[in-house]
Amino acid sequence: MNADEISLKRMQNNCSVTLERYVDIAKATCEMFNTLRKLPVSKDRRLAIHLQKKREDEALAAYQKAASGLVNAVQADLSLEAAPRPAAAEKARGARHSYRRRGIGT
Repeated sequence: MNADEISLKRMQNNCSVTLERYVDIAKATCEMFNTLRKLPVSKDRRLAIHLQKKREDEALAAYQKAASGLVNAVQADLSLEAAPRPAAAEKARGARHSYRRRGIGT
């Protein structure tokens, strides 16, 4: 396994772990809301919900960062594959075609 494969595996694992963490925390937030029985909600409960929501937001940001890093790595790899051919080959072909279109050298 080369260094690129190891790096990709780490990014994939980080993405999976952060997603699982986010899902667990989001479920906990939902469960907090599901335990509410009436309004108004006590000040202590509102504070607990606020702190839980803050944890959820931080977990979401961590997941989005991990997923974005993985997507960027794949896109960078694709852009390397789609890199233009050497300039000499492109110029030779372009020059030949442009002469034909202009009627020069015929």
